[in-house]
Amino acid sequence: MSQNFSFALVNEPWIPCVLPHGGVEERGILGTLEDAAGIIRVADRSPLVTASLHRLLLAVLHRVFGPEDETAWQGIWGNGRFDQEALKEYLEGKCAGRFDLFHPERPFYQVARFSGKVKEKENQACSLIQDLSKDTLFDHYHEDQDYPLTPAFAARTLVAYQAYHRGGIFRPPVSFTDCPTARHATFLVHGNNLFETLCLNLLEYGDDRPIMGPGKDLPAWEQEPVELTLEQPRGYLDFLTWQSRQVRLVPEREGDSFLVRNALLGLGRKLSSDGKDVDPLAAYLRNKKEGYRAVPFREGKALWRDSSAIFSLRTEQSKPPKTLEWLARLKDHGSLPEEAFYSLDAFGAATEPGQDKIHLWRQEHLPLPAAILDSEELLAMIPDAVDRAEIAANALNRAARTFASDLLAHGDMPADKKEVSRQVEHLGVLSVFWPRLDEAFHRLLANLPKNPEAALEGWTAHLVRTARDSFDQAMRDLDRSARTTKAMVHARGALNAGLAKIVELIGEEKAA
Repeated sequence: MSQNFSFALVNEPWIPCVLPHGGVEERGILGTLEDAAGIIRVADRSPLVTASLHRLLLAVLHRVFGPEDETAWQGIWGNGRFDQEALKEYLEGKCAGRFDLFHPERPFYQVARFSGKVKEKENQACSLIQDLSKDTLFDHYHEDQDYPLTPAFAARTLVAYQAYHRGGIFRPPVSFTDCPTARHATFLVHGNNLFETLCLNLLEYGDDRPIMGPGKDLPAWEQEPVELTLEQPRGYLDFLTWQSRQVRLVPEREGDSFLVRNALLGLGRKLSSDGKDVDPLAAYLRNKKEGYRAVPFREGKALWRDSSAIFSLRTEQSKPPKTLEWLARLKDHGSLPEEAFYSLDAFGAATEPGQDKIHLWRQEHLPLPAAILDSEELLAMIPDAVDRAEIAANALNRAARTFASDLLAHGDMPADKKEVSRQVEHLGVLSVFWPRLDEAFHRLLANLPKNPEAALEGWTAHLVRTARDSFDQAMRDLDRSARTTKAMVHARGALNAGLAKIVELIGEEKAA
């Protein structure tokens, strides 16, 4: 490949940065980190790209700055900006040439020569985008289109591809394995600007922290070619920049510029089972069959409903993101003020386990007051609040089933269970109920530090009102025959009986 092609990601503009006036400007890695305090956030139209860019920037920062402990972190935070000389020395000195997208020997996040028993295959470069979305509902490019990518667009797509591409057939019978973050939500704490955001996700870093590995920990661009064996990450930098695919972008001249129309693809490094539950930016729940499993996005289910894993203290059943545990330590250290208020953002895609299919991309936001980070009392209230929502949802669903069973019964013969289930689905009470809780749950998190009892009481009262409103909405357009009215009355009684448990809690909390 000719050396005439070059796109150095250190200084070439490719990272979309949102500025204080609301405009978006693309910067190189160095410019993004040097001016992080003057940038509101890094944001791409795809949540997968946004999360992947943050992982890349964090890998650079960890490599340059550590930090080895709370005091070192406080030194970075207290400066209000990243040391520009240290960044330049690393990016333009020690690693000069390692960030060139088209370097003839060390192309960034790619390989110069393919290895392994299975020969690489050539694809249109746009297929990388299609593979990330796998559905034109979420991507305006169709599989039968052939369109070139600009180097900046290709770089963003490549970084996301290495982190989020899902397993699937490569060359029958050989298949790709999932990339490290393909199936679960990535959690990032967001501050008032990009500097704060990156610092808040900059974990304590050392040889065995936050991931213990078997060898010297280096980011992908500093590593020599490795054997394509089943292995665990050598450390956090290796994990953040894990190369699950062998890729080689193929640039071509187009007038005075150049574009990427084709890409060579091949099998990359395979993550062993020892490396599949180590992501510090993920939350984990444990089940008996599979052990710890990272919390995923699920179609039709807001992520806050898994708050027992996201916000809980580490238990036998759950592991919160290590970011939150680290911030709790920083708060105890005095590095974060009690009144600080951040946002916990989750990025990812809802997929079918074991299938190369994506239902949707998603980015969700949850309020994150610093006061809850190290408070066992406040943290315990969050799963309690979710449990109450599940009680209300179960009561509402039972009421819908009671109504359907009464309506569809024939004399003394009970209704067919499948018909009852279809009727309940048609009523759609839960599809009305759950979305109406999102904003109220955000208020709960924001208000917990101010008045915990009042916040939980207000949440519980909202659950009761919403369950009753959802039931009434489902009943509103039905006929008022004697049979239907009788079924409604019976079902409403079942709903109130099911809600009685949390209605009693409201009274108990007022009495307390």
